[in-house]
Amino acid sequence: MKRISMVTVIFILIAIPAIAQMPADILAQIKAKAAQDFPDDYSTQKYVINTQKQAYDQVQNYRDTRIPQTILAKLKQKAATDFPLDFSTQKYVLDTQVAAYVAIQTYSAEGIPVDVLKRIKQKAAQDFPNDYSTQKYVIDTQVSAYKSIQ
Repeated sequence: MKRISMVTVIFILIAIPAIAQMPADILAQIKAKAAQDFPDDYSTQKYVINTQKQAYDQVQNYRDTRIPQTILAKLKQKAATDFPLDFSTQKYVLDTQVAAYVAIQTYSAEGIPVDVLKRIKQKAAQDFPNDYSTQKYVIDTQVSAYKSIQ
């Protein structure tokens, strides 16, 4: 019985991703911002701090096998640059960008010639490199416009 319990414990420890320990200086900055944004509202401060701590862990451990790691690393860096100390927004940006990347890779449009769709996708990628949500928006818009004038 103890052997089964030990195997179960080991499996659980292996299966759970490592919890990223937020550096003390980052935590201090998040607490200071929460206090500044919500003075005398301690329950909201607590909520903001806990939300940011959880999001920090999610961003640090963010993985997705549907996207190349080099592209994911660029997305993570851009999100961190654009939204420093706002880990919940960084997580949202990563989720949105990864979903858009996947959608672009499998994008098909009925009634659009393959060469036209290829040019639309290439132009979107050229105009908005590493911004897959904008690329997808542009592709959707251009495909719709193409269909409307045919």
